[in-house]
Parts: sequence; C-alpha cells; structure tokens
Amino acid sequence: MKIRRVGTITLAVSLISLGILIFISQISNTYTLDLALKLWPLALIMLGLEILWARFMSKEDDVVIKYDVFSMFLVFIVLFTNLGLYTLLEIGIIDRLKATM
Repeated sequence: MKIRRVGTITLAVSLISLGILIFISQISNTYTLDLALKLWPLALIMLGLEILWARFMSKEDDVVIKYDVFSMFLVFIVLFTNLGLYTLLEIGIIDRLKATM
C-alpha cells in the first residue's frame, strides 16, 4: 500500500507567492494587501488540483491519499486572514488606517 501526501505543494506555492507579492510591493507602488486580496482564491484552486493530481497519478488501487493537515491548516489560515482583511477593506477600516498612517 502506497501513501501519497497532498497539501505540501500548495503550502509551498502559497508561501512562495506571498514572498513574491511582498517583493513586488516593495519595488513598486502597489500594496501587498491589494494583490493578495485579489489572488487568494488561487490557493483553493491549487489545493484542489493537487488532490486531483495525486489521485490521477496513483494508477494502483491500493494507494491511500493522506492529507497533510498542518500544511492545509496553514493555507486556510492565510486564506481566512485574507478574507478578514478583505472584509475590513470593504467596510472601509483599512482606508481609515491608511489615512491615519
């Protein structure tokens, strides 16, 4: 019986993407928050594709897919943080914070 883990690739890509977003925001006039709020659904798409890819690559019937719970937990923490920040942006609290700073 073979065990395949899913979730670690999505975590790695999410962390790399966040690092790239922060780098882009430092060399240009865009805010990391604005870019992250627009691109957060990609993490869900990547996680779903990773699960489908793991199932597709397992040609044998006795392969068990094990979810990397810690990696998926971190991905969801990043996602829900972005959703919370998006909510604060839509309410207008982020704009008030930017104005006071």
